[in-house]
Amino acid sequence: MFFWRGFGPHPGEAEAAAIAITRGWTLLADDQAICDLLRCLYPQVPVLRTCALLELAVRAGHISCKKAAHLFNEVLPTMGFYARSRGQVLRLRCRPPRCTWEKAS
Repeated sequence: MFFWRGFGPHPGEAEAAAIAITRGWTLLADDQAICDLLRCLYPQVPVLRTCALLELAVRAGHISCKKAAHLFNEVLPTMGFYARSRGQVLRLRCRPPRCTWEKAS
């Protein structure tokens, strides 16, 4: 169904999406291609991305906001993970915990 050559959904993301679709689960993913595909073909399937997942973990008391924000804002970008769009970058902020788009510096 999906072919991966560096473009489009990665096969692992497609498999996870297929499971979420058939079982009615929320998909945890950050692959933009699979998120776009689900938004178009299966808009009823909820997608939870990394920042929102960390925000929920903070609100549930599983991790401090300071640690979660450090992980999302500082550590993950050094590993090639980033969330940027139209000159903005997604950041996890505290007080209250929230994901917010900010002007890239």
